[in-house]
Amino acid sequence: MKVKASRAAVVVLVLAMALVPLRSEAKPGMGPRSSGTLMRCMKRLNLTESQRLRVKEIIDAQRAKRVKLLEELVKAREHLRDTMNDDNATDAEVTSAWNKVASIKGKMLLLRRKTRREIMAVLTPDQRVRLKEMILMRRLNGGGGRQRMGRPLRLYDGV
Repeated sequence: MKVKASRAAVVVLVLAMALVPLRSEAKPGMGPRSSGTLMRCMKRLNLTESQRLRVKEIIDAQRAKRVKLLEELVKAREHLRDTMNDDNATDAEVTSAWNKVASIKGKMLLLRRKTRREIMAVLTPDQRVRLKEMILMRRLNGGGGRQRMGRPLRLYDGV
């Protein structure tokens, strides 16, 4: 009986290990908060070849930074969860763990903002307007990523 349970556990572990690479390789460059949506919008803007290459350079340059920050965020969230579950942890330790998560999220937000500004600088004024319209329509149609019901749609110049 123990042998069957052990074999079953090994099979489950091997399958899980085999599926992990498939999940991360589903689409190159696509991941949490990836620039996949932005790239789809770029295709619809009729970019010139030089614009397309410059946008790709910008996104590729920020990708390594984004991946590094995501790895840091995963570790920080795990530490926060462990600290929250530790009965001996002080409020100061929990606050410190939370601040680390918030700090990394802030860095990620600033990186997205910087990337967006660099891309907008490559576009013509007409393309910028069209991109903002596409992003607004995506949000209105409920495709705004982690958008929650009841969350107000923010309409401002930096859409």
